[in-house]
Amino acid sequence: MAEIPEEVKQEVWRLHNGECIYWHNAPFREGLEYTHMEEHRGMGGDASKNTVMHIGLGCKQCHKRFHSRGAYKIVHFDPYDKENGLIIVSHRGKEVPKHHLWFYNRQACERLGKEQERIEKLVSESHRAIWEVANYLEEVDTRGSAKALGYENIYELGAQFQLSSSKVKQLVKLWRFMQEYDLEPGDTPIELAQVLKRADKKGKLEDAVAMVEGVRTGEVHIAEFWDWVDQELKEERVRKAWVGKGKLKKIELSEDVLFQKDPDEFVLKGGSLVAGVGLEEEE
Repeated sequence: MAEIPEEVKQEVWRLHNGECIYWHNAPFREGLEYTHMEEHRGMGGDASKNTVMHIGLGCKQCHKRFHSRGAYKIVHFDPYDKENGLIIVSHRGKEVPKHHLWFYNRQACERLGKEQERIEKLVSESHRAIWEVANYLEEVDTRGSAKALGYENIYELGAQFQLSSSKVKQLVKLWRFMQEYDLEPGDTPIELAQVLKRADKKGKLEDAVAMVEGVRTGEVHIAEFWDWVDQELKEERVRKAWVGKGKLKKIELSEDVLFQKDPDEFVLKGGSLVAGVGLEEEE
């Protein structure tokens, strides 16, 4: 077969971003070869097919799949059609799913990258919005303005923001905590504020702040950080219960406890004992 013209190679390289277009879910640029699509349709090749419409770009490993036993075949190729431009079938005639091919995945990843930016902005805005609510509820509570606004209490007002009474109480306390330490909430997630508040209660605020600073400096991986936040919250997720017959005992239990109330006693079902009796209520 005649040599592929240099201008065709350059255009093929540009079209496919210098990446293998076959079995990859991330850019792969090692050992690339120009592949004649006609050969992989079982039609042989000739010099007239040395055009952009007949030349692909693939790594050696993927290229082997078209020549090995049970070889795959390309039944359609149009490098300019990013929706259906590459169709590959197995020797049994089964089409290779598009999400297995970088020809399609590259376009999807570019789109997903843009989507990520949009979604991150939405998440940030949602965090800011909940702090606006917290600020508003705290001021209403401080001024005792709920009735003047037409509500029986701050909890009834919070319901207008689709918040439970416990959530209203939590937000007000978290806002006061942030203000006490002169912390600007900004787009800080509520969960992180909870962890900081609980760390302060345990006298470990400096350690918690160090973790936050570690993310900023790159010393702590962001995924590791949020796993830590989740673990810190889990350690505090406890529920109170009174068990026994006659004189009840107050105990502290893990969150997944189920209860069954009989006529004469409370029966504890599931869960594990976290602490003993006579405990102060956790927030």
